[in-house]
Amino acid sequence: MKILAFSDIHNNLDCLQKLIEQTINDSFDLIIIAGDIGDEKAEEFFNALQGFSCPIFYVYGNWDNTLNYEQKFLHNAVHIHQNIQHLNGYHFTGYSGCPANWGKNPNYIELNNLLIKKYKTLLLNQEELNTNLKFKLDSLHSKYEGVIDYTFDGIKRTAKEIKLLKARSNEYRTKRTELLEIHRTPIFELEKTTEYKAYLVDKKLMYDKILHNNKQNLVDEITKADVDIQKTIIITHDRFTYLNNYFSSSPLLHLFGHRHQFNHTHNQGTHFVNVAHLDNEQSLFSLAMNKPQEDIIGNYCILTLSDRCVDSLKVNLK
Repeated sequence: MKILAFSDIHNNLDCLQKLIEQTINDSFDLIIIAGDIGDEKAEEFFNALQGFSCPIFYVYGNWDNTLNYEQKFLHNAVHIHQNIQHLNGYHFTGYSGCPANWGKNPNYIELNNLLIKKYKTLLLNQEELNTNLKFKLDSLHSKYEGVIDYTFDGIKRTAKEIKLLKARSNEYRTKRTELLEIHRTPIFELEKTTEYKAYLVDKKLMYDKILHNNKQNLVDEITKADVDIQKTIIITHDRFTYLNNYFSSSPLLHLFGHRHQFNHTHNQGTHFVNVAHLDNEQSLFSLAMNKPQEDIIGNYCILTLSDRCVDSLKVNLK
C-alpha cells in the first residue's frame, strides 16, 4: 500500500501546488494529512487536491481551530476524528486538535464550558481589564513606532550585542520604563489573587484531561470496532505520547506532524513517523533564530505498507 503523507501547510497553497506538481503522476492508494491545513484557505486547499482520485484521510491541527468537524470538503476526503476507516486490510483513525489549540474539539468545548462557568465572574473581570490593557499597549507601541527592535530588525546579532544596543538606546529605555508602569495595572494585580491562581491550576488540569480523554476515546472506538490493532494506523497532529500505555498491544503505525522535523523511529512494535512540514515559508520562530529562508525546505513523505512492514521516504519540495 502506497501512501502520500504530509502536514503543516499553514495556508501556504504555493507549497501545496509544488507537492501536486511533484506527485500528480504517481499512483497512491491513500493521502494522509496530519493537520495544520490552515483554516483561512481550507476550501481552496481541498479543491486543489481534486486531481487525486484516491481517498484522503485528515485530522485538524492548531492552525485549523475554526474549522467545523462535520464539514465535508470533497466526496473522497474523510475527517477521521474518532472515526475508523478501513482500506486495503488496514484500519485508520485519529483525533483532531492538540494542546497548542484544540479548536472545536468536542472534549475541549465540553470541559472549557465547565471551567468558564466555574470562574465566570473572574473571567469577565479579566476580559474587561485585558481590553483596557490592550488599549494602553497599542498606544505605547504607536508612540514609539520608530524605535528599533534589535531582535527582529533583520540583522544577525548575538544576544549580548542585542542587550548592549538596547541599553544604549534612550528611547528604548524610556519605552521599557513606561511598559513596566503599564505592567502595574489592575490586570496584573488580578493575576496575583488566590482565585486566579486556582483558575490556572484548574485550567492546567483541564488541558491534561482533554488530552487524556481524546486518547482514551480513540482507544475505546478501536476496542469497540474489534479491529486488528497491529494493522491499525493512528493519525494525530501532535505526537500521541505514551501511546503504548493506552493499548494492550502495539498499533502498527503512528503518523503525526506539528514538530517541524521529519523523523521515523520504531519503538515497542510501533512505527512513529513525523511527516512535517510542507510549508516552506519562514515563521516568527525561524526569524528569531536567524534561520535563513534558504534553509527552510518543505517536505512530504511517501509511505509503503506491506503486511506489518513500514517504509518511509522523505521528499523535499523542489
